[in-house]
Amino acid sequence: MTSDPDDDAIDDLFRGPREAFVEARNALAARLAAAGKSSAAQRVRALRKPSVSAWAVNQLWWSHREAYDALHAAGAELAELQRSGASIAGQPANDARRAAIDRLREAAAQVLRAAGHSASVATLRKISQSLEASAAGGSFGAHARIGRLETDLSPPGFGQVRQFAPEPSSAPPAFREAAARRAAAELEHTRASRELDDATSVLRAAEASAHAAAEAARRAQQTLTEAESTLERARARHCAAIEGSDATRARLEELERAARDP
Repeated sequence: MTSDPDDDAIDDLFRGPREAFVEARNALAARLAAAGKSSAAQRVRALRKPSVSAWAVNQLWWSHREAYDALHAAGAELAELQRSGASIAGQPANDARRAAIDRLREAAAQVLRAAGHSASVATLRKISQSLEASAAGGSFGAHARIGRLETDLSPPGFGQVRQFAPEPSSAPPAFREAAARRAAAELEHTRASRELDDATSVLRAAEASAHAAAEAARRAQQTLTEAESTLERARARHCAAIEGSDATRARLEELERAARDP
């Protein structure tokens, strides 16, 4: 199947630098309009510049697809388990989902820093929530295409997790309610664990930065001390040179007087 060049161009907008998005979007819309594709041009003009966290998730989709596919596969398996009423705790698929999110979150932090953005706790938390929502089936609202996110995906709430409760009509309402609450509690536990991981990651990065800054300060102090010692030695040599010059001048004057008055 041949891809649509216009569609590929839109993908390139979201794959590119966030800072260049608006200019590139307007240029693409202008090219489409000039080519007589007014409907496509209008659609492109309506695209919004992604938030920093949504932009980072887009980059993960385009550049770390293997980990993203592993996340979606684990999410699909967990959804099936929850629909059957099984707990996701201790399931291999749950471990696979966490491992995929760990990989993607670390990759996101690197992507953010490489682009000059801060990999803050808040930003990493939003990224983790989008990844969790993506693994669970999307934004739980209007369809959002992965790779072209403009805003963060919303994590599921209790009412939305009810879709994973057992469906057979023979299941008592109280049982279905309890199953839905358990699913919601497990998802909330996962989010809380992820937030803790995000905070720990940022703390470690801050500690590493502080250590690097302290080491840089130590080296700067050492350089300053060496420079001061070099300056003192230079001053001493300068003073010795002046004294030698004065002594030489005095000796010359003495010899000149002796030559004038034998």
